[in-house]
Amino acid sequence: MQNFIRLFILIMLISNALAGQNTTPDKSPGTLKGRVLNSEQGAIDYASVSLLRATGELVAGTITDEQGRYELTDLPLGNYTLAVQFLGFASAQRAVTLHRNQKTLRLDDITLLADQQLLDEVVVTGEKSQYQFKMDRRVFNVGEDVLTEGSNALDVLDQVPQVAVEPSGAVTLRGSSQVQIMVNGRRSGLTLNNALEQIAGENIERIEVITNPSASFSADGAAGIINIVLKKNREYGLKAELRATAGAPADHMLLPSFTYKQERINLFGNYRWRYSDYNGRYTANQFSNAADDLRSLRKTEREDRHDDGQSFYVGGDYFLTDKTSFTLAYFRADTRDSDETSLRYDQTDSEGVASELLRNGTSLENRDYNQLEANFTHDFPRRGQRLTADFQYDFWNSLKNWELYTTGNVPDNVPTDLRTSNRSASDDYTLDVQYRHPQGENGRWET
Repeated sequence: MQNFIRLFILIMLISNALAGQNTTPDKSPGTLKGRVLNSEQGAIDYASVSLLRATGELVAGTITDEQGRYELTDLPLGNYTLAVQFLGFASAQRAVTLHRNQKTLRLDDITLLADQQLLDEVVVTGEKSQYQFKMDRRVFNVGEDVLTEGSNALDVLDQVPQVAVEPSGAVTLRGSSQVQIMVNGRRSGLTLNNALEQIAGENIERIEVITNPSASFSADGAAGIINIVLKKNREYGLKAELRATAGAPADHMLLPSFTYKQERINLFGNYRWRYSDYNGRYTANQFSNAADDLRSLRKTEREDRHDDGQSFYVGGDYFLTDKTSFTLAYFRADTRDSDETSLRYDQTDSEGVASELLRNGTSLENRDYNQLEANFTHDFPRRGQRLTADFQYDFWNSLKNWELYTTGNVPDNVPTDLRTSNRSASDDYTLDVQYRHPQGENGRWET
């Protein structure tokens, strides 16, 4: 009987030892990867991804990238819980198992739903735009506030310190108009002919004011460079928008736009139609009294200016890989400006003899501007190491006819009828290749 008890105890000890060996996680490395999306199948970046043991102990963690992807490597084999969290969304969990026959596991897409309970308790407040100082630039972060709703890029620029926007749409930096404006670090047709109105304020992420640019920038802007950084289109599918503005005196615009995004391609386009009419009246009185010879001169000017214009910008991005992209875009602007002016001079001498001079002028100008642009960008595995190549082809045409008629007391040396016609055109090609290489922790060199 005693021998039987000893044999039973020995068998139990061996069984417990074997069971303990089977529950110990395998130390061979495993890999877990997947993607986090919202309810509209758009990628969620910066979502927190954690891998937990049954006891709640954290094994590994990471955050998702701009495509919503995550990857955990060098994981011990075993049973775990994958937890995903992001502010404003309900958390999600998945049970995962890494074993010898499946060390690399790719999970199905994890969809996070908006946390309705959290949203009901949120108090909506204005987000204050932040102004930051960096080594070579000053950054104005555009907030999600009411000032961006219904505004355009010119309205946002007018809020940036040191930047001013004139009523005509001209942008100045520190009082100088010799400023170069870029979009996403590149020259663009949207920076010309007041086409910045086509960029919606809510699509701008930040404004960078570079008053001391490095050698990698063009020397066109003597006063500095303003770089408009747009928000990246992270929502998959088709998105369309229509904006309209009206003003008095007559200044009306219609601005439709669209974006279409898939995993490897991003298409975009916008159109602007503008109708404006301006009427002005100016008067000036001048008196002179030299040697008891009193003379007066009254100048009256009337102006009627009418401008019609339309422009469009279309293009697309193709992502060869997560690190390599190619962009092709085309911009065209057509304007038709007509002006009518009437200038009248009434002069009275010391004897009360009056004379008058009336000058009427009309002008008509038709212009078209075109820009074809292409960009290639490659980011190397090392952070901050990048190669970019930009090509631009600009061509424009302008035809202006001007007629001037003069009546009244016309001096002999002033022609009564004058007609001029001016035609101009231009073709420009630009190729720019830049390479940036990090040097140490805080330095870099560019060529």
